[in-house]
Amino acid sequence: MAKKTAVRSKSTSTRKKPRSTSEQERYTKALGAFERAAKLLQKRDIKKAHDQLSSFLSSFPEEKAMAERARTYLTFCERKLATIKIPRQLEELVTQGVFLHNRGEYDEAIKYLAKAVEMDSKNDHAHYCLAAAYARVGDTRGASRHLKRAITSDPYNRVLAKTDGDFQTMRNDPSLADLLKEESTGAAP
Repeated sequence: MAKKTAVRSKSTSTRKKPRSTSEQERYTKALGAFERAAKLLQKRDIKKAHDQLSSFLSSFPEEKAMAERARTYLTFCERKLATIKIPRQLEELVTQGVFLHNRGEYDEAIKYLAKAVEMDSKNDHAHYCLAAAYARVGDTRGASRHLKRAITSDPYNRVLAKTDGDFQTMRNDPSLADLLKEESTGAAP
């Protein structure tokens, strides 16, 4: 005699039970966090994407499908970060600092440019770029100090700073205004 087996409909066996309101809210938060990480990857901001993915995995381990994809992306980020060349020479530090500055990542730019200034305290270009980055974050004191060093090393930096948009927000600051005044000693106009 043949055994009778229960036949299950595929539609009932694979259907997930509906999420509760709190589960739905948590899923929505997880989806938002995952999307932010994916956008960082699209922008090729590997370090921030790595940090976001790590945070996602520790915050939302119950979201299995997204967590699996996040682990894949995290592995990609780790491989990419392992191959990124860390600037060690003066010109590399300045170039990386300027690159970050142009992307609007002023705090990161300051780190690289400050290392460049540490490496060569007489490099007027490094001082000028560091002054511009400090100006962008609103650090008048830091901007003035480094701009003064840049102008002392090469008076032409005064001419550049007068029209540089990075210093626009600080034009009314007395310390910057003094630096930008024409020198009567015959310095470059």
